[in-house]
Amino acid sequence: MNNRTFDSQTQAAAVLKIPLAEIRAAKREGCSAFVGSRIREKPLVDLRQGTKWDAAKRTWIFLFTGPEFVPTAEQTRVFGF
Repeated sequence: MNNRTFDSQTQAAAVLKIPLAEIRAAKREGCSAFVGSRIREKPLVDLRQGTKWDAAKRTWIFLFTGPEFVPTAEQTRVFGF
């Protein structure tokens, strides 16, 4: 994985093929990918691992549950596992 940074949410969405609404939700949740006006790739990708943003419900859905789900450090920090 690359430690790229992006100049805007729109650029990150286009390059990473992530819906812009999901990137905005990550920022609202306090994801550490957002530093000033720039967005770091790794924390954003780590936050998304095993999760999906449900735009209709405006919440994150965890795709894995039980003992096989080991949250990433970013998920632990943001969601408080």
